[in-house]
Amino acid sequence: VNKKLLTLIDLARIYRPERQTGQHFILAGAFKKNRLVGLGFNNYNKLHPYHKFGHYRPTRDSNANYKPSLHAECHLLSKLKHDPSEITFAVVRINNKDEVALARPCQNCEGLFKRTGFRRILFSVSENEEGIIY
Repeated sequence: VNKKLLTLIDLARIYRPERQTGQHFILAGAFKKNRLVGLGFNNYNKLHPYHKFGHYRPTRDSNANYKPSLHAECHLLSKLKHDPSEITFAVVRINNKDEVALARPCQNCEGLFKRTGFRRILFSVSENEEGIIY
């Protein structure tokens, strides 16, 4: 697994609240070369921009427990002060059992990354597996 992703997994386990609002804790990180330059968290007190305007459709089947949130990727991009074309983004998901899970960005967030001119996105698949979007 990529060192950047391992760093983010360690940070997610540190930052993950003991009692989570949602089913998962998602942490997005921005790396300029090997230096971490930004972090974003999922936030259940704010909404993803598409939720606000009614355009957002969850990619999973309709789950009664689904709670809309500001996605970690959007939170990170809103605070990022670096040129996204120089940045490698990474996203990890830690579930309530403290297991690393699939964290591929949703199609709305992936589209947002593409519009900003990202360099590369790493995402967790499991403890020992990663995915990459170029």
